[in-house]
Amino acid sequence: MNNPLHGPRGAAYIFGPQKGATPEILAEFDQGLRSFLPKWYCRSWTGYSAN
Repeated sequence: MNNPLHGPRGAAYIFGPQKGATPEILAEFDQGLRSFLPKWYCRSWTGYSAN
């Protein structure tokens, strides 16, 4: 997979319609992915463990 997490070629816009997302909700999904990325990145590189 070569798609970025967010943006026009991101996961929401590429895979959302395949999962039944309507065009009206895609921007909201994309914004959620955009806000999730810094949190995931920070935790994955700081030794954070969910266990």
